[in-house]
Amino acid sequence: MNKPEAAKLALVPTALVLSVLVALWPALPALDSAVIGDGGDNYQFLGFQYLAHRLAAAGRFPFGWTDLWRYPYGIEFQSPSDSTLVILFGLVLYPLLGDPIRVYNVSVIGLVAANVSLSYLAFRAWFRPAVALLGAILFGLSFYSLGKIGGHVNLIPTAGFALSASAVYRIHVERASPASLARLVLACLVVAFSSLQHPLLVAGSLPFLAALALAFFPAASADFVRTLWRRRLAVALSAAALVGAFSLFHGRKLAEAARGEVVLPPETIVSVPAVNFVVANRYLATVASLVSNSTRPWIEYTVFFGYVEIVLFAVALSRLERSRLQWSLVAGTALFCWLSLGLWPYEYLFRHMPYRGIIEPGRFSTFAYLGMTILILLFLDRIKRNWLLLLTGVLLMAERLPCNFHLSPTHRDPELVAAVRSRPTRAVLDLPA
Repeated sequence: MNKPEAAKLALVPTALVLSVLVALWPALPALDSAVIGDGGDNYQFLGFQYLAHRLAAAGRFPFGWTDLWRYPYGIEFQSPSDSTLVILFGLVLYPLLGDPIRVYNVSVIGLVAANVSLSYLAFRAWFRPAVALLGAILFGLSFYSLGKIGGHVNLIPTAGFALSASAVYRIHVERASPASLARLVLACLVVAFSSLQHPLLVAGSLPFLAALALAFFPAASADFVRTLWRRRLAVALSAAALVGAFSLFHGRKLAEAARGEVVLPPETIVSVPAVNFVVANRYLATVASLVSNSTRPWIEYTVFFGYVEIVLFAVALSRLERSRLQWSLVAGTALFCWLSLGLWPYEYLFRHMPYRGIIEPGRFSTFAYLGMTILILLFLDRIKRNWLLLLTGVLLMAERLPCNFHLSPTHRDPELVAAVRSRPTRAVLDLPA
């Protein structure tokens, strides 16, 4: 391989790494001195990682029963835990880094990097490398995902949705080949292992996605179903592999759901004011939020599409030739935007599963943003001047530049640790002052 070819191969991973570092640069000097996040659920996920590490270090299954919490009665760790990816990152990093704070912070950065990289792989199913790279920035570094760094780290990885869409496309093109089915299984595992909320979002979106497919692509939809039926044995084996892999880490959750023992969230829909989709919320302090709306700064309101993205979307609508694909993407974007507001018909859907488990319908905005991203990339794919694509990437990163960053105290207390270690007991009850 000559030097120019090697340089081209290194260009994409270098750009992906740089984009993540630029978006997260305030956190880099604080990997040991602070906890990334606003001080809420961050500590919970840090605790999940530590508990799994303690179980693994003792030679036990990291997702099994333990009395390290709720001593002496113990807990089944699968019941309260979420985001297998976060925990697996911790299991890999603990032997390398040791310190819980450092492990958690590097895990968060790793999740963002994985989201960007997997988004790139998803968009490569349709677009050339330069355009897929812009797609990775658009979707992998969406304001939604960046906002979740503040506390809901299990919701950072949204790339599984894009991977699933590209896998379904490959199944259609390759007539349900084993490789295409394997891609879908892996994509679904990325979705499920990111957060247990994500399978609910997928299940809740399927009726709407099916309706869109039937409305805009009736012949292709019928052909897709026939292909799956002809390959039903391979499809069944793929489904079994998916359920088996999921059950290894969350089998107890499935058993609790079957027995009706899952504790559901409050019967209250948390609606997102529509302005947060088109004007930045102040919770995520980026260059884009210098022009922000007047709603309260809140992590659930970080559903902003982006100013550059909205302009690109409008240009794509005006410049692309009218086609069923374009109209289906526009319809899907509009449909999921409406669903994200939590208005009619969500107030009726909310009475039933899986919607009953999704009290924050704003999270459906990820599907709207995916449709919006694909439409933008279809337009960018027509641009042959690389400097225009480079300029687009610079503008996208510019509005994502952080002006501030959520960092929380580590709550390290050496005196307390020394006092606890001096006691001849197996458990300590630490009551806050």
